[in-house]
Amino acid sequence: MSVASVHGLVVSASLALAPARLTGQVALNHIYVYLDSSSYQAIAASPFVRDSFATMREATVSDAKGSWRGLYLFGQETYLELYRAGPNTPPPGTVAFAFGVDRAGELDEVAARLRGAGRPGVRVTRRRAIGSDTIPWFHQLSPAELDSAAIAPSVRWWVMEYDGAYLARRPPGDLTLNGRTDRAGYNRQLYRPDLAVRDIAGLVLRLPEPVRRALAEQLTTLGFTRQAGSEPLRFVAGAFAIELHSTTGEAGELTEVRFTTTRDQAPSRRLFGSAELTVDGDRSTLRIARQSEAGPFAGCPLASRRVMVGKRQVATCTGGVSGPLVVFESGLGDGISVWSRVLGQVSNVTRVMAYDRAGIGGSAPAGGPRDGRRVAAELAELLDALGEDRPVILVGHSLGGLFVRAFREVWPRRVSGMVLVDPTPEGFFARQRELVGADLFAANRAATMARLQGTALEEWTAIPESEAAVGGRDDSPRMRGSLLSAGKIQSPDPVVGPKAKAIWLDLHRTMAARLGLSHQVVEGAGHYLQLEVPDRIAEEVRRLVEEDAKAEGRKRLHLSGGPAYRFLDRTPGADGRGGWEGLTVNVGWEYPLSTKVGLILGIGGYWGGSAVTLEAIPDDDCPLQMPCAPPNPSPDRGVSGSVLHARIGLAIGNRRLGGGLGAIVGHAKGALDPAGAGAFAEFRFQPMARFSGLTLGLLGYAMWPAPGHTEAVVSPTIGVRF
Repeated sequence: MSVASVHGLVVSASLALAPARLTGQVALNHIYVYLDSSSYQAIAASPFVRDSFATMREATVSDAKGSWRGLYLFGQETYLELYRAGPNTPPPGTVAFAFGVDRAGELDEVAARLRGAGRPGVRVTRRRAIGSDTIPWFHQLSPAELDSAAIAPSVRWWVMEYDGAYLARRPPGDLTLNGRTDRAGYNRQLYRPDLAVRDIAGLVLRLPEPVRRALAEQLTTLGFTRQAGSEPLRFVAGAFAIELHSTTGEAGELTEVRFTTTRDQAPSRRLFGSAELTVDGDRSTLRIARQSEAGPFAGCPLASRRVMVGKRQVATCTGGVSGPLVVFESGLGDGISVWSRVLGQVSNVTRVMAYDRAGIGGSAPAGGPRDGRRVAAELAELLDALGEDRPVILVGHSLGGLFVRAFREVWPRRVSGMVLVDPTPEGFFARQRELVGADLFAANRAATMARLQGTALEEWTAIPESEAAVGGRDDSPRMRGSLLSAGKIQSPDPVVGPKAKAIWLDLHRTMAARLGLSHQVVEGAGHYLQLEVPDRIAEEVRRLVEEDAKAEGRKRLHLSGGPAYRFLDRTPGADGRGGWEGLTVNVGWEYPLSTKVGLILGIGGYWGGSAVTLEAIPDDDCPLQMPCAPPNPSPDRGVSGSVLHARIGLAIGNRRLGGGLGAIVGHAKGALDPAGAGAFAEFRFQPMARFSGLTLGLLGYAMWPAPGHTEAVVSPTIGVRF
């Protein structure tokens, strides 16, 4: 089951009583929804959700058909399941909801009602392992329409009846009460009444009209009452309600899940990847960004673009201002979305690109192994397709750390710096095996592989080859950057517990020393540092960008020039000689002092003005009979129409917009008093990311080439920055 286009999910909570039983024999059991990776990880890492909002557990559940891992948020009688979307799962936003019956045999009654309404259902039995036995878990009745194209792409629902054998053996004991399923007992070990959420009380769906009509008829058959009014269609049973809105799109969307709450809540607003949780009084809303808002690639806050690399499309998320390109490489099975909180910050100071590897997210699959050498080669092909020939800064998370190191192994001159985010260190799994023993290690590895599919599984099984791809040039003195380690111990499980974490950090210290990287442990943060502490990642990248700017400062050449207006005055108040004649030309360098301030140094001149003969003015021609000629005036002197000058100033701004101010010292050839002074101002802007920029300016200076004479030059300029 999947949807073609997902527009949004909102989870809201209001202060109310727990939901009553639905009319007839059914009650809401649970809802599930798939989230993009960044939203899933951010919710999983949230202390607020875990400690204040609802009981939350991350768990793996298995039955005879397979296993799945997700986050579970428990109410008193209902729960919400959140799953992370990947390359071989339904897309983000895929949703389903399940109703349940409480007494053995009631599912038969529901089936009879559906048949009587001309809507026969499809019934299956799901089985689950309890101890050494595999017993019936629950019986599931799904509307037959779910197998048709009319409804399956939009929404899925079913009715379920727990099997008595399972209820009798599920901890903490027999979960029947007065002959019915003890629904509160089912969640008793996990539900916490001191937290905000009590239960799910309603759903809001947006559906194409044919799907909406079909679901409305099914709800009526199940015993829901349609409330008066035309739009939206609202069906109620007890305290539970479902709203059905119409949409012109081809696919449906779940937009709200409404909870009852145990208490009023202080107003707050929190972001979780592309999701947003707001709490205000007796209401809470968790909103997942519509794909129309997030762009074609979930989690991309900048410009989404598909790039043709050979015959294969690669999904990229790009943006930023002039500067070195920063490439973000995700971990195992992850794509663009895990960097959503970092990209916007770094794009303010330089160019950025996150991308989906082959077979992940919006990128087409590629043949061949998924080891570090292959991934590095595909990244090189992508950079070539983009025309990127300057050295790049690489940022790699987890397994992506091995991939970016493999890239540098083959193309060291294409890498100017590196930030490794809790990277997978070579040799860790061998040390882990020694720590926990071969049997436990093998069991954990098998469980991990059972959860992975497609590209993620191929990358996992190729880790030994990826480890072998690094090591040759890692001791190069050209390496610049940092390694950030997650300090939080995720679980007491010996496979990933304190002793395993100590090995992980020890290998990080060794790796950082060998690579010449600085090493920092981020205490209290988990493996996805880019979601929990995105500012730290952005800070390390900005530091490398600033170092690059300083290193390239002497190469930042400015050329500018323009027509000049020259004014030559014989005496104050007398008719002078002036007009547009000649040109100014300026050559300069900008040496960055930081990412926003630079020192401007330059030389230039004015050429092309007509030569002028100057005479020293005798005393009797001076205003107020003030002496203005030297005691022994020189014979007639000429000014050739050329002036040389030097400039010094400060440039302020970012790489896209900025300006400069400074002073000019000039020298006029052939003058009795050759010195002069002036000022300049310029405005610079960058019309394209790969073009260093244009400048518009104005300069002017004044000279006094002989007693009683004033020469001024004013010139508007236009120039380029390289």
